[in-house]
Amino acid sequence: MLYFSPCPASSHRTALFSCWRLARGHSMSSKSIDAMMAKAVTSSSSFFSNMNAVQGIKQRKDAIRKERRDRVSTLSQWYGMKKSRLSAEERQELELLKFRNLINPELKHHAPKNNAGVSKFVEFGFFAGTGRNKRKRLKSFADEWMEENPELQQVVEKRLKHNVRLNRKTKERMAKKAAREAERAKERKVSKRMKEKDQWL
Repeated sequence: MLYFSPCPASSHRTALFSCWRLARGHSMSSKSIDAMMAKAVTSSSSFFSNMNAVQGIKQRKDAIRKERRDRVSTLSQWYGMKKSRLSAEERQELELLKFRNLINPELKHHAPKNNAGVSKFVEFGFFAGTGRNKRKRLKSFADEWMEENPELQQVVEKRLKHNVRLNRKTKERMAKKAAREAERAKERKVSKRMKEKDQWL
């Protein structure tokens, strides 16, 4: 892409002299004009670094759009943390963190915080105080959690049984309610037909 400058740099004395001659009204030959334009046109990537360079409208708009996108996707109060695209495994581990109260004896009766969604601004790291090197690290946070807390498996199985039983009771209750509503609707329909039949008689 070619960029044009209104006036060449100070190092190009010939081009400056040509500009001065044009400003004074002197005529110039085509060769001198071509030579001046060859020095006034640049395709280098460092052209915008010059203070005398003029940036095009398209470049200015692109720069403004990029600045807006960076501002939206960055948390200024968290040291410029960027948005990150989470994989399915990372989302699963973040969801698992909501249930960390299960292994705490003081907070095991507290319900998990399901109202707070997964944040888009997330940074993952390794805690150095655990004494685990790369060889001792497990594949996921869930595996490490199960290894460090053997009683967690029993707690999870107990909660799963409770939830399965609760879901089954809820489904049975909803099925009975739907059956009662269907029976009432059928009775209303029959009574409406009987009233219409009595009116015709």
